[in-house]
Amino acid sequence: MAKVEGHIDIKKFYESSSKSKQRTEAFQFFSDKYIKNPFENYFIIEEESRFEASKLKFFLPGSIYMFRYPNPITKDYLSYYDKRPMVLIIGTFVAKTTGRTIVQGINLDFVPEKQKVNLLDTYYRVYMQDLLGAEKDSDAGLVGQAKNLAKYLTDWSLMTKVFVEQAKIPLTFATRNYDMAGILNPVLVEIEDWCMIPFYTPREIQGKGLSKVYAEYATAQRQAVSKKSPTDLAKVQANKKRFKKFETARKLRYAVRRHGDTPVACDRCNRSGIRKPRLLA
Repeated sequence: MAKVEGHIDIKKFYESSSKSKQRTEAFQFFSDKYIKNPFENYFIIEEESRFEASKLKFFLPGSIYMFRYPNPITKDYLSYYDKRPMVLIIGTFVAKTTGRTIVQGINLDFVPEKQKVNLLDTYYRVYMQDLLGAEKDSDAGLVGQAKNLAKYLTDWSLMTKVFVEQAKIPLTFATRNYDMAGILNPVLVEIEDWCMIPFYTPREIQGKGLSKVYAEYATAQRQAVSKKSPTDLAKVQANKKRFKKFETARKLRYAVRRHGDTPVACDRCNRSGIRKPRLLA
């Protein structure tokens, strides 16, 4: 893996990799390590950390998990869904209406390759110290840094500023809620493997082809980029008012030059919205 001062560099790894080779190998890599035989060829300490979610039904905020989700509660109403998502966990909450425990996160399978690089690289750079601290705390059975991450990730205004405004990532497009009771075989994806995530191609999305999902993401991204902040909108509205006043004055001057102080304008002036031209002071 590409590293900077002991840390992974997701963007550098992506740019320096043989992309066709990585795409070919990524699915098999994640399948072998996290799906088929996750206990093989790894130390027992690593096993315990990676399977903590499965044993305790606890998902570490800010971490990435793979799990099976074969029967979404609302699948009959969804145009598409993912039976084996790879999710960046935002947090968990109890639904007020049903009392069910819900896991909320960003499904990375719905994000195209290059945008996935941007999302993960931005996220890792911004929250790197908290991520590494949470990983150490998890090994020691503590949750201090994880609480910090949960606080940041559930602060939607902060997330919007970091990801939507700065990195141009439409977070809401891929954000999903998962019923804890329906989650099967959750496994923590280790940070050292995050560089491989952009090359992973999901194969269990139901209802739509991956290209159509990515096309919808691209549309959502354009909309996110085009959205203006409240300050920008206020400026636009003010400019529109000034322009309207200017246009009205310009049309009046034209009508006065054409007709003097005649009370009824010609058809051309009527089409311009000036029905009763008058002398301007």
